[in-house]
Amino acid sequence: LQFAGSSIGSFAQVFVQETTDKSIEITPRGIKGAGTASVATTTLLFGPGIPTDIFQTNNTVVGAQAAGLGGDFLHSTVFGYRAFYNSFIANGGSMLDNIAVGSQAMLNYLAAHNLAVGFEALRGGNTPLNNTGLRNTAVGYSALSQNSSGENNTALGAFSLLANTTGRDNVAIGAYSLISNTLGSNNVAIGTGALYRNTTGSENVAVGKNALYHNIGGLRNTAVGFENQYFTIGSDNTAVGVQALRGSTTTTDNTGGGNTALGDNALLNNTSG
Repeated sequence: LQFAGSSIGSFAQVFVQETTDKSIEITPRGIKGAGTASVATTTLLFGPGIPTDIFQTNNTVVGAQAAGLGGDFLHSTVFGYRAFYNSFIANGGSMLDNIAVGSQAMLNYLAAHNLAVGFEALRGGNTPLNNTGLRNTAVGYSALSQNSSGENNTALGAFSLLANTTGRDNVAIGAYSLISNTLGSNNVAIGTGALYRNTTGSENVAVGKNALYHNIGGLRNTAVGFENQYFTIGSDNTAVGVQALRGSTTTTDNTGGGNTALGDNALLNNTSG
């Protein structure tokens, strides 16, 4: 079934393929063709600049230039200007079960089982063929925007996990949480700015606004509380409380590891201990 506007000024375009050899076209002037075969595939398109060479089954595409280069994908929902735009580059790859909602969401992405909601959410790097990460969830303005091969990441909040490329199994909830992360994996950041500067550090847990803010490569830290371990860059620290293990304002001095601090301001000025 093909549903298309016939005039130049029309912006509606809907394509539903019932079989490979029969179709019905519905235009503003009426219905053309006939088809009685059972429905095999269904693709709905609505918006200017959407191609009709989108293959396979059960896709919904809405928005100017959404899935603009066409492609071969399954069971996907695409809403927004240029959402899933470069899908055709996969050349018949297994792009299935994706949801892209928002202007340029999943713009350069070619993988499967991803959810992106928000402007440039899960946009992907500038080389689409490198953007192959599976099972990611990105909700928020530019969430997981630069992800390439990272998998199983969850980013909820504006700019959360923005710079992530290959890091995997991260959870970032809150605006700017894990915004700088690139390679770090198995991190949990909950709160605005939590693990803000982390790039390669892994297996960290930061709960609270700006918790573990300056950590870059530290490993296995647990920080619970507002600005907990704010300047600390060491590893294997556990702190619970407001500004516990906050550290010196000279970040490079705060290399201490294996500490436990319980209570507000506990070990507040610890550096290398």
